[in-house]
Amino acid sequence: MDPMELPDDMITEVLRRLPPRSLAACRRVCRSWRAVVDDRRLLREDLLPLSLAGIFLNLHDLYPTQFFSCPSATGPAVSGNVDYTRRRSSLPDGHMPSINITDHCNGLVLVNNCVTNPATRRWERLPRRHPRHVARTAAARFNAVHEHLVFDPAVSPRGYEVFLIPHVAPRESDRRRRRRDDEFYPTSDESEWPPSPFFLSVFSSETRQWEGRRFVRDGPPAGTVASMRLHHASEVGRGVYWRGSLYIHCQTNFVMRISLSSDKYQVIGPPLSFDVCRYKEFHLGRSEKGVYFALLSSNQLRIWFLEESCGQIGWVLKLDNNLMPILPHFIDVKLSDDGPWSLQDIDYCEDPNEDDDARSQTVQAAYYDWDFDNSANSIDIQDNSVQGSHRGFGFLGFHPFKEVVFLHYSLERGLAYNMNSFKVQDLGNLCPKDYGFDTEPYVESFFPYTPCWMEVFPEEQT
Repeated sequence: MDPMELPDDMITEVLRRLPPRSLAACRRVCRSWRAVVDDRRLLREDLLPLSLAGIFLNLHDLYPTQFFSCPSATGPAVSGNVDYTRRRSSLPDGHMPSINITDHCNGLVLVNNCVTNPATRRWERLPRRHPRHVARTAAARFNAVHEHLVFDPAVSPRGYEVFLIPHVAPRESDRRRRRRDDEFYPTSDESEWPPSPFFLSVFSSETRQWEGRRFVRDGPPAGTVASMRLHHASEVGRGVYWRGSLYIHCQTNFVMRISLSSDKYQVIGPPLSFDVCRYKEFHLGRSEKGVYFALLSSNQLRIWFLEESCGQIGWVLKLDNNLMPILPHFIDVKLSDDGPWSLQDIDYCEDPNEDDDARSQTVQAAYYDWDFDNSANSIDIQDNSVQGSHRGFGFLGFHPFKEVVFLHYSLERGLAYNMNSFKVQDLGNLCPKDYGFDTEPYVESFFPYTPCWMEVFPEEQT
């Protein structure tokens, strides 16, 4: 009998005996096995990245990435301290390199040329990139390259990929760096961008190699090389993985949708023209319905979600609200006041070989239970008439599973804002101790973190 034709009950009894890693692999064998695993909930949901544990924050001039933690009374505590990745990475002068998280996807994070799982504290180092692949991506004319992590444990429990996405460099750098990659990238300001085909350098954990991959554009380009130079590459680069595709926020605020199965990509225009919002910051993220775009300017919050149906794709406005009515509720709140969330004020000047259990004790002690929907501390904001303030709000990301966005007020308090009810909740203090006295304080990047408890990496750590 063909094993694919076995009764579902028999398949269930066999599959339920497998460890999560093997079970997730069997889920990819065929549609019928996938249906059995999903319908009978064989793959333990508590191991998958289906809950929010907090937000990793990269603050200006504060190189250890901080962790604003969302507590859970039912799940294990998670520490945002990932300095274990640098224990074998000391510099020639004996100092340890600083820790800066650069991307996150479904429980894995990129940090210091390593991929790590903060929940299990397992990690592995990425191999050195082959010069040929570097030449095809960053190379001569495109010195701004962003790394993007792709990981879906429900599809491939041990397989992840890292994509290097090049952006157009300023003209001076372009002229200085022009070399041998003209065969892969456009050579004139009038050339289309992104090019087609688009050659990207991709690392696969299954092959353990960097490889050059060729992606063909489906549809028109975003513009020309010259038009991309109007928008500095440091202001874009956020990536979102959603249902088999990687969405990249690119220059002039277009989004590049890369289909990982077909090796094609598509350009999605911004919800507002670049001329209208040239000096404003868009934020790409994932939430309940998929891919979202947020624009926060002069305390006015606008959010769109990406509608993909019947072969059509476009941005749909979700909300357009003034946040100033929130302000009176936080004028008298002190930085020291506790909230349901807590900042793990991480100091990497500690001994990196300190016992992990000793470090986690303080983390667990700070945990509360948090649920926006059932919170009695939410404030109902309806009045949009309040205007003007010398202090403002900043964006901290989307809740990955609910239509809630995270904000901060002058980098003092963390806030959760419901896109449907317009209610807001004070989450607590998120400003590290003594931060801002000798530098301009602001958030450079943020990564809402969803822990994954599956074993992703091999036993031997490199």
